[in-house]
Amino acid sequence: MKGSSIYRLFAIVGDLLLCHGELPSWTWTYKPHMSKPRSLGFAATGIDGKIYMFGGASSHSGDIESSAEVFDPSTNSWLRSV
Repeated sequence: MKGSSIYRLFAIVGDLLLCHGELPSWTWTYKPHMSKPRSLGFAATGIDGKIYMFGGASSHSGDIESSAEVFDPSTNSWLRSV
């Protein structure tokens, strides 16, 4: 499994933290935050290798969040989606 990697989403005090780990050392690297902190959302990985985050609630106001964001590992950034 040399060279394998994994992404993990962690819920930390109302925000999601994306980390990237490399085998075999399992050294974790923190990735950029989403543009809108949220909790209680739904995340999925697409066949394109991107991570999709849907809905949830605003971490600041508690309002329902209807937008989505996409993390692209090749650019190491989140993109806002509709």
